[in-house]
Amino acid sequence: MIGNGQVEGIDWCAGEASLRLDDGRVSGSGGINRLMGGYRLDGASLSFGVLATTMMAGDAERMEREQRLLADLAFVSHWLLDDGALVLAGEDGRELIRLHQGPTTKESTMELIHTCYRITDPERSIAFYEALGLEKRRELPIRDEAMNYFLGVPGKPSPELELTYNFGVDSYEIGTGYGHVALTIENMTETLEKLAAQGIEPERPPYSVREGGSLLCFVRDPDDYRIELIERNDY
Repeated sequence: MIGNGQVEGIDWCAGEASLRLDDGRVSGSGGINRLMGGYRLDGASLSFGVLATTMMAGDAERMEREQRLLADLAFVSHWLLDDGALVLAGEDGRELIRLHQGPTTKESTMELIHTCYRITDPERSIAFYEALGLEKRRELPIRDEAMNYFLGVPGKPSPELELTYNFGVDSYEIGTGYGHVALTIENMTETLEKLAAQGIEPERPPYSVREGGSLLCFVRDPDDYRIELIERNDY
């Protein structure tokens, strides 16, 4: 029956792909890449905003299946439950995606709580991350050796970023193992304007890796750590 039953708060799966709808936010996997974004649910009506994804590659067949799933999600207009399966359909009633309820898993008490790296100029670094939208939470001295600065996403309970300033150290070698840290932002243009005021420019102009995909770019923080910025495409 169209729109009858529970659809939110459940892990839905189709082969390697998975979706979970929670309070206007969709998350899951296309089979290779994680996906995230927004949705609107009103009775039997269901529609998805432009979804952001990670950018890992896979074999051609799996990539094709994932791209087809993302394309189909864009045309979803309503949902129904059919013998326990979640069917996502288009405006013409044609079935686009069929998912089955995944196994219930016990929630782990383990958390990835923060990332830490060393900096050489606390004032410049804090100004950089505040321009990205993070807020400074607290400072914590480490004897007479260093100072830790904790920054977090506004509204989240715990700080996700720890910056360590070791007294008397004015440079670090980042090395070849470091890749990047990724942050979602609400407005790419406004964020880059704030960074430009600090003399920081993106490596290249913002771009999308696929048609209709999220806008992204890379910048370097004051200590040359590479940061990926992904513009959110919520409603």
